[in-house]
Amino acid sequence: MQAEKDMLFFKQEYYGVIHEIKNGTCEARIYDSYTHEFQDSITFDISEFTKIEQSMVDENVLFTWIVGKDESGCYSLFKLKNRS
Repeated sequence: MQAEKDMLFFKQEYYGVIHEIKNGTCEARIYDSYTHEFQDSITFDISEFTKIEQSMVDENVLFTWIVGKDESGCYSLFKLKNRS
C-alpha cells in the first residue's frame, strides 16, 4: 500500500504549431500553455491525432498536447485546436 501512496502523478499542457509534415511525420514547436514560453521542438507521427483530425492536419495548424501520468499509467494526447 505504501507504493500506491508514493506514486507521482502529473499533467503538463502544451500548445504547438506544426511547421512541417513529411511522410506522415509532423515537426512542431511547443509552448507552455500557461506561460506561453517556447519549450522545445518535437517530432511525432500524424497518427497521434484521431483519424478525423488527421485529414485536417496541415502546416501552421495549432494543436494541444497533454502529457502526464495518472493511476492508469502514462498518457500523451494530441488534439487539434478549433479554428475560429
